[in-house]
Amino acid sequence: LNPTTQFSLVDDSSLVFDTFQYMQSLYEYELGQAGAQPRRLMGGVSIDRQPCYHPDGDLLVFTTNVSGNVDLYGYR
Repeated sequence: LNPTTQFSLVDDSSLVFDTFQYMQSLYEYELGQAGAQPRRLMGGVSIDRQPCYHPDGDLLVFTTNVSGNVDLYGYR
């Protein structure tokens, strides 16, 4: 359970609850392109943050908790 969890007792032995699954996704947006739409790069049930492109532009490095830990990942 987390701070946003809502719950209600059903009876003396049952509980019903919902919980908010916090997610952050990475999007890429091309500047200077009329009508350009953001392109989703990463997303799902993880928190993907702190993106940084390698100087050659072919590798995106970011942190994610997709494995359960906060790890450094690369995406081409």
